[in-house]
Amino acid sequence: MKQRFLSLALTLALCLGLAVPTLAAEGDLFPATGTMPSLIDLSPDGPAAGEWYDYESVKVCVEAGLLKGSGMCFYPGNDITLAELATVAARIYEKTSGRSLPEEAEGDPWYGNGVRVMEELGLPLPADPVVPADRADFVAMLGAVLPDGMLSPINSITALPDTGSADVLRFYNAGILTGTDDSGTFEGDKRLSRAEAAAMIARIVRPSLRRRFTPAAAADGIQFGKMDPTLPFTQALYQRDPLVYLNEEEFATFCVLAGIPQETVMLTFDGLDAVTAREYIPLLYQAIRSIEQDYLENGYDPEAFWTTSYVWYYLPREMPQHVKQVAVNYCTTAALKAEGVTEITAEDMYQFQDERNATLSQAAKDLDPQLFYEAILNS
Repeated sequence: MKQRFLSLALTLALCLGLAVPTLAAEGDLFPATGTMPSLIDLSPDGPAAGEWYDYESVKVCVEAGLLKGSGMCFYPGNDITLAELATVAARIYEKTSGRSLPEEAEGDPWYGNGVRVMEELGLPLPADPVVPADRADFVAMLGAVLPDGMLSPINSITALPDTGSADVLRFYNAGILTGTDDSGTFEGDKRLSRAEAAAMIARIVRPSLRRRFTPAAAADGIQFGKMDPTLPFTQALYQRDPLVYLNEEEFATFCVLAGIPQETVMLTFDGLDAVTAREYIPLLYQAIRSIEQDYLENGYDPEAFWTTSYVWYYLPREMPQHVKQVAVNYCTTAALKAEGVTEITAEDMYQFQDERNATLSQAAKDLDPQLFYEAILNS
């Protein structure tokens, strides 16, 4: 159930008359009917270092009867499953459609109503739906049961780094989603944790929790997610990778801030054209932004970012070397994509680097990514 199903699901819902035209306020539809139990892996004071969850969002979902824990735990870091998402969608559908769900028959799985509602809406689940769901699944399932009246726009976002789907933008503009980074990247195929799903669901049922959001790209003038066909490496990168697209003036500015002329060779592969600063520098910038976002979301000390070690090839690398390697990985993925490889594993990528003798030039080795990034932030 990936992004290609989003429009189909919403169209079917409208054609079948499954959405009601006028609704009460969202909060009226989903009152707190239960109480939040004491769960040993959640604290009202917030998560411990290295964890992420929003206690109030989980509380909203549990008290509204949309999510629950198991035993004494909520398992916020676990992947939410298709079965769980379908069950949430079915419970919301019961409210938005005014149709009561049937009592589960003896022997039915706990997610039986969720499966039936999804099938009715044109989103059949796999035979075993107790498998991880991703962000595109969330939009498809919840979008199919939410009429426009429950997703009134509070933002004005017209494009995202990695998708232009109107169905996805519907959730962004309603303040339900804000992306996986400050540029608003959707990452539809990224798995969704129970904590993340709770935050999104809580925003659906409690409009006061919705987020006003302007992608960073719109604020700083840099556009993400657009392909420049003149760049042989960036044009072939995975669509899911947030890219930096720069015009000629911005390219020049980035290279000036890096202290490297655009035509400088930064990376070579045997049998391929050299990667110049014009191509490598924007990818290095994106590597820093992506890693920094993950780092901060995991609650690590921002002051220690550049001194943190990552394990790569089973050996620790300091952050400056790590971000350079990630930029090399972006280029490697692009090269494989250009050669017709569509499913690329980490093993494929590193094997390609070994076979093609991927080599950073001296200019790339001498580049200090911390100083480069600070120059961008201060520009």
